[in-house]
Amino acid sequence: MRAIIASLTLLASAAAALAQDTNAFRAYSSYVDLIEGGRVPIVVLDFGDEHVTMRSPRGFGAHIDTAIHGVRFEADSGAAALTIMVTTNSPGALPAADDVKGLVLARHPGAWVLQTYSFPTSYKPGLFVDLAQAPAANISLRTRHGFAPAPKGCIEFIFAANDADYDKLRVRVMQAIGTITVETVKEKAETE
Repeated sequence: MRAIIASLTLLASAAAALAQDTNAFRAYSSYVDLIEGGRVPIVVLDFGDEHVTMRSPRGFGAHIDTAIHGVRFEADSGAAALTIMVTTNSPGALPAADDVKGLVLARHPGAWVLQTYSFPTSYKPGLFVDLAQAPAANISLRTRHGFAPAPKGCIEFIFAANDADYDKLRVRVMQAIGTITVETVKEKAETE
């Protein structure tokens, strides 16, 4: 009998710990039906009480990475990569543009800023920083590092490729990023 009570107590405390984990992360692939007909692949990221969806970029495969609370997309050709991450940093608004630039440059040593640009989201305007760098002779790397605010944090994305593939894939990637939506999931009311 004591073993059963101890097991139930352990189970109850584990359930309570799970219920209190407001930053639990879950990601999966799905599809959405278009009004015009057809289906498109999407990824869904559930982080705490935020539900983030995004259409997968055409010609990219998705790999869920729970270590970064995100998804890595790789071009089928292997020529480019896009990483999307959800964080609890800067809830509700992004830091000042100069602070974002400083953060991005710190994460990409040796790179220089080409431009910064704001973009619309379903919540508040986001910001991206375009970078260039030459990691070796005759090799140039272009990166678009962006941030989109969300009520409880932000969505960070990094798109990187060499010059030619960056220009070829940039529109497709930005179309996918433009489909990001964030919804706050409300707890279900208990019914009796």
